[in-house]
Amino acid sequence: MNGLRLMQPGHRRQRQRRSRRTSTIPNSSLLVILLIAIAALSSPAPAGPVVAPIGSWRGENDDTLTIGADHTFILQSPDSQIRAAYTMLDSAHIKIEFVTRGATNSTTYSFSVSGGALVLTNVATQKVTRFHKTDIPAPKSVKPGGK
Repeated sequence: MNGLRLMQPGHRRQRQRRSRRTSTIPNSSLLVILLIAIAALSSPAPAGPVVAPIGSWRGENDDTLTIGADHTFILQSPDSQIRAAYTMLDSAHIKIEFVTRGATNSTTYSFSVSGGALVLTNVATQKVTRFHKTDIPAPKSVKPGGK
């Protein structure tokens, strides 16, 4: 019996199975993950922060538009004032949100600034409004109670 193991008749020798660790992710999923990673690496880096056309602007009808760095949008006409908030959607689109009697309405404009001129185009109606850069101070808001 020199180190040999005798097997009884009728018994098969069982092979010991080595446990091999295999990935639980199917090959098709790995391919998708790889393609997503390649696309993410090959996409261009963002051009930087989106900048609003901040400043004071005078309109064709003597309206004054002030766009603040604090996301305020104030349109002052000779007989009224509209205050709103804005959000930059991208480098060419601004969304203005007006709150009126408990409801919020928003309008999206495309815009361009060139040579001291601001052109706002209502995306829904395609109405164009032009403004020119001014050095006038921002209009003062009217506080409730007239003070």
